[in-house]
Amino acid sequence: MKNFELLAPAGNFGKLKTAFYYGADAVYVGGRIFSLRALSENFTAEELKEAVIYAHNLNKKLYVAVNILAKNADFDKLGEYLTYLKEINVDAVIVSDPGIISLIKQLNIDLEVHLSTQASTLNKYSAKFWVEMGVKRIVLARELSLKEVKEIFEIAKYNKSMGIRTILFVDEIHRFNKAQQDAFLPHVESGLITLIGATTENPSFEVISPLLSRSRVVVVSALSKDAIKTVLKRACKEEKVKVVKKI
Repeated sequence: MKNFELLAPAGNFGKLKTAFYYGADAVYVGGRIFSLRALSENFTAEELKEAVIYAHNLNKKLYVAVNILAKNADFDKLGEYLTYLKEINVDAVIVSDPGIISLIKQLNIDLEVHLSTQASTLNKYSAKFWVEMGVKRIVLARELSLKEVKEIFEIAKYNKSMGIRTILFVDEIHRFNKAQQDAFLPHVESGLITLIGATTENPSFEVISPLLSRSRVVVVSALSKDAIKTVLKRACKEEKVKVVKKI
């Protein structure tokens, strides 16, 4: 069975450390500019550098979201920013704008590019286009039906021939019946796709046994009091934590 990557978001350095502490293989973050992660605290340029070092010391990966839909004025500083991300050795950038991908190629910046779900890839022709543009990972749009996902398998074959992984995320996989889940099985077995399924139900009852036997199950449960204390202690060690007095 091929390994998959457990990827988690992190809005600040404390959350990044927590994600790695609880087993994430990689974390994606946003900088203070050129990111749609606007509701997060996000990372300064120096913090991004520190985050890469921290992740790599743990043999983990760090991806940076550069997933805005860029305006002409944005390109004045985008080249400098992307060059900086390469210099600090981020593992990949997550992009949605073809203009930004074109800029990376034009400036010959050796950055691995992952396509954001914000790009709304809904068909096999678009998927092939992105691969030909040099994209190494495509996050499909959330609106795809099962029939449309099956069509994407065609491009996954092309991806595999180019040495590119195709990752398929299925939310609420328990809503897929046996026949629908069976459709994934041969492609998982052959390594054509890496399937990630999320469910709020017991997978032993809701996921067919052939699929389950080829899977790694990660249980996300409520934190115990001791675990919460551990998280708080780790957070309080951070230099920039603000202590709020209880009233």
